[in-house]
Amino acid sequence: MDRLATEHHNALMVSTTIFLRHSTRKAGVIIMQRNPNFKDLSNKTFGYLTPLYVEKNKNKHIYWLCKCVCGNCRLLQTYQLTSGKVTSCGCMNEKTKKSAIIAQNKRLYTVYSSMIARCHNPKSISYKYYGAKGITVCDEWKTNFETFLKWSLQNGYNDSLSIDRIDNSKGYCPSNCRWITLSQQFQNKTNNVLYTHNDETHTMSDWCRILGFSIDLAKSRRKQAKKYNIEPTFEYVFAPKKR
Repeated sequence: MDRLATEHHNALMVSTTIFLRHSTRKAGVIIMQRNPNFKDLSNKTFGYLTPLYVEKNKNKHIYWLCKCVCGNCRLLQTYQLTSGKVTSCGCMNEKTKKSAIIAQNKRLYTVYSSMIARCHNPKSISYKYYGAKGITVCDEWKTNFETFLKWSLQNGYNDSLSIDRIDNSKGYCPSNCRWITLSQQFQNKTNNVLYTHNDETHTMSDWCRILGFSIDLAKSRRKQAKKYNIEPTFEYVFAPKKR
């Protein structure tokens, strides 16, 4: 008898649950019949949200169960949807915030993106000079532009500066990077030739050391460019040797 009683109880609970869910989904119809001002929002779109059905009617406030495009669901009152006050489950707030930060710091984000690409994207044209040689971006920067932005602003960044690694054998991290001017690159040597590539500026000899490139070949190409009235760009001077 105990087993039969248990089975009967479980069956009753399942039936009750199904009935309540069905009744809840029909709540909108009941409310509409009782309140002529009721607005049926079911299956309409409000931003990234779609109200599915009335979940509850509490203290004269109607709560809709809404599904977001990301798949999450959230309970919201009618006015929150119709006023445009809420347009997502919350997932879009972070995306909007990130987009705004990038828009306000376009040049710095370009520097950041280039740094990530040359160190971690094998398809980047500069990967062979960085990522392939073990140069990486620290995790705290690689996964969070805001952290890089904060460090940059705290360390004197402005749009006229270039990021510089203090030790070229090491990667990009707070302890090994700085923002410097072109005059700092000269290091009081007026005969230095400077090249800027991927928002990094170094002397020609430093680039040769970074890239493992022959300084004699670089000098030869500069002379050749001058002879034929060609602009001695970074791509021209440091182009890989043909085999």
